[in-house]
Amino acid sequence: MDAGSTYNYKVVRQFAVMTVVWGVVGMLVGVIIAAQLIWPELNFNVPWLTYGRLRPLHTNAVIFAFGGSALFATSYYVVQRTCHTRLFSGGLAAFTFWGWQAIIVLAAVTLPLGYTSGKEYAELEWPIDILIALVWVAYAVVFFGTLAKRKIPHIYVANWFFGAFIITVAILHIVNSAAVPAGFWKSYSAYAGAQDAMVQWWYGHNAVGFFLTAGFLGMMYYFIPKQAGRPVYWWGARDGYPEGELRALGFAAIVFANVAMIHAVRSRHLTIVGSLRKPNAALWWITGGTLAALALAIYVPTVADIFRFAPLSAGQIAIAAAAGVAGIAWYEAYKLLRPRRSRM
Repeated sequence: MDAGSTYNYKVVRQFAVMTVVWGVVGMLVGVIIAAQLIWPELNFNVPWLTYGRLRPLHTNAVIFAFGGSALFATSYYVVQRTCHTRLFSGGLAAFTFWGWQAIIVLAAVTLPLGYTSGKEYAELEWPIDILIALVWVAYAVVFFGTLAKRKIPHIYVANWFFGAFIITVAILHIVNSAAVPAGFWKSYSAYAGAQDAMVQWWYGHNAVGFFLTAGFLGMMYYFIPKQAGRPVYWWGARDGYPEGELRALGFAAIVFANVAMIHAVRSRHLTIVGSLRKPNAALWWITGGTLAALALAIYVPTVADIFRFAPLSAGQIAIAAAAGVAGIAWYEAYKLLRPRRSRM
């Protein structure tokens, strides 16, 4: 039996085609609103063509229509190929395609008409939010159902990223979109004041972290080695390093890079050393908890076996830490090289 009949490529192709379509549409809207910053008259005094109406349409189209369709397409393709099995429930997979396209069309209609919750990256009103939740649950069922019926014991690394992205985005959307309806196209947030702002940007920043980062990392972990014709850790395997050590080394470098980034972006003006002089108990709890979780993942056998990590030596940990910190060193250099007047 050939791959075309073994795997469900129909839904993959559908999402891939719409990725291109929505990419063109979303970026075209972006060009239009960019031009309006120079030539405001390009809105032709039509309310639904104004910058304030089109800007959320642009961001939603590029992030969720273009990016979302790409993630659906690639995750469905990768999970089938790496699990050696057909997608779980072709009917649910079809529902995710048509449901997601319906959401995008509803966004394209309601946002220019001014129906918005006012939350950045979460502007859509409550009826559409409910549809998003239903489609996303169906997406999770299809993806994790496919993992559950895989024909090989190992779960390929890309699927861990896709799985984390699916679970986290579900939590972010449901919590942040909690609202009290005040009509079919109007609602008020379930949170008030500062709490609403905190929940919104907990959603906003983690949406970037998981929708636009973790999901696309999953994509890269499959397609870059595939196109290169070499496994992810070919350079280390070539020199005889065990795969478990290479996995742990790469993971540790990512964790150290994120810890360094947390410290670096604490201030746009102060360097990491300067910011450390300002006490912040929460920062140290976050740092300590992250490093403790890293140690747990690498050195506790039961946990390490889940990820197929091997213990690292002190020297290897130092290499991972140096590589992670080097990845954000450019930002520290930028702070130091900025004119002192701009840093005040």
